[in-house]
Amino acid sequence: MFQWDEKRLRLNIPARQVLRLERSLSDVQVSLPGLEPQLATAYICVFQVTGGLRVAIILHLHEACRLAIYLNREGPLGKDEACRVLGEANHFAETLGFMLGNLDFVRMPEPDRDRFWQSLPLMRGVPTPTGMASDVDGKAADSGGAPGTPLQKGWTVAEMKIKRRNFIENLGRLLGML
Repeated sequence: MFQWDEKRLRLNIPARQVLRLERSLSDVQVSLPGLEPQLATAYICVFQVTGGLRVAIILHLHEACRLAIYLNREGPLGKDEACRVLGEANHFAETLGFMLGNLDFVRMPEPDRDRFWQSLPLMRGVPTPTGMASDVDGKAADSGGAPGTPLQKGWTVAEMKIKRRNFIENLGRLLGML
């Protein structure tokens, strides 16, 4: 079972702790309590913490400019339990209408993996109009840009190659399911 942690607005963990990362192949209209219905991108992240593994379902809410992070209620899990909870996370996302693809995150070379993780809204949070994203503890943290500079830089050639490779692999999986 998963619980929405409304105070948590980003996953402030380094890329080396992420063991599995999935992303929705398209955006889906969702409705969460207290927020207007809107398009969202879904992510499922399995990551290491002290004492085991955690599973998170993250919805990137586009209009609200925020992340809705659902964490497994059980706390840190063993490997077998994490596999079971990952299945529950996929079922949860599928019931909302998302179709997810594995990004093969752990197979990326470490520098590319770090750069890719930094490019996602999961680690840095979604920039608000003030350029600040709330940290896990609720403290404000700089979202990455200096005043007057863009918050998101363009993709590098290496990032484009990774994105292209992931797209082709996910497209192959999608076509294989038909």
